[in-house]
Amino acid sequence: MRTRWMKKPTEKSLLLSLKLSLILFVIRLSPEKLRANAECKLSSYNLYQGNGLYQCKYAHFNHRILLNSWFFDLSQLMPPIKMLALDLDGTLAVDNNQVLPATRSALQKLHETGVEVVIVTGRRYRTTKFVMKSLGFDVYAVCNGGALVKTPNAETHHETTYSLSQLADVVSVARESKLALIGQRDADDRGGPDFIIDNAIPWSDVIHGYFDSNKAWGIKGDIRAQAPEFLVTATFGDEQQLKMLCSDIHRSFPQTFETITVPQLGTDNWYCEISLANITKWHGLSKLASLFGIGPANICAVGDQLNDLPMLKEVGHGVAMGNGDEALHAHAKFVCGNHDEDGILDVVEYIHKHNKQIAQ
Repeated sequence: MRTRWMKKPTEKSLLLSLKLSLILFVIRLSPEKLRANAECKLSSYNLYQGNGLYQCKYAHFNHRILLNSWFFDLSQLMPPIKMLALDLDGTLAVDNNQVLPATRSALQKLHETGVEVVIVTGRRYRTTKFVMKSLGFDVYAVCNGGALVKTPNAETHHETTYSLSQLADVVSVARESKLALIGQRDADDRGGPDFIIDNAIPWSDVIHGYFDSNKAWGIKGDIRAQAPEFLVTATFGDEQQLKMLCSDIHRSFPQTFETITVPQLGTDNWYCEISLANITKWHGLSKLASLFGIGPANICAVGDQLNDLPMLKEVGHGVAMGNGDEALHAHAKFVCGNHDEDGILDVVEYIHKHNKQIAQ
């Protein structure tokens, strides 16, 4: 065994490397009962495969350990992928909520092997459920950027909503910025409109266009007067305007809200989503992981924009779409093909190979 360090090793990190080597040696030679205990001990080091090497993270020390194949086959200890989490727009869905036939077929076959396929999106549930049904098997979904988790039977597994005071705080900042907020609700569960647009200030052309295209599911009104049932709030505008809004919100109410600004696909506009602190796509996905008894290392997550970053950073296998934000690529285990060219097939193939290697 030889060790390659990314930087000068400390005394503590050298001791850790030696300790890990001894644990591996025990696993190699010990009886089954002792071997199982040793494997449990080793699991506390969160060992996982990455870039052809085996990486060990423990006590804030990062090590890369290159093991000779004759010593021990660490692939036996790599956790299988049990869940595939897919963003929608720019990842799984193409135009009109459609999933490409080859991608749909591949996901169905993957699901048949026991891998849970779930959707994790910033969309409202009303539009998400069309894609869920089109896949042809039971699918759980994280909606509204992590604030809402739905079962295949449309039951609410988890939700996080604004309080009236939190809503008043964020609306006041938006009104000062001359931006009309859209309050998003779970109309499927609560009844009533899917969203309410604040009409206390004049609307931009983009907000008018959004309302005209979705008026069957939304209403106008003073959203501060509504019951505390909004999952997230959002608005549209140009990039600089929305980033200033986010800055004002964080300055006025530190550690209270999460904000994300991303391009609105197919337009020159930008979209800003404002959720409560710590409510991200990973928040919602972690609720599903707990439901299925699956750890982060057993999850592969795929996305295309920076609002997908929290879940890509937390899971064992984070994948970025080729058509996605290049800033997201830097945090991904690998980059697959484009969403409109069956790029998800690359991910499905990767999961099959990974799980097959572990099963051998």
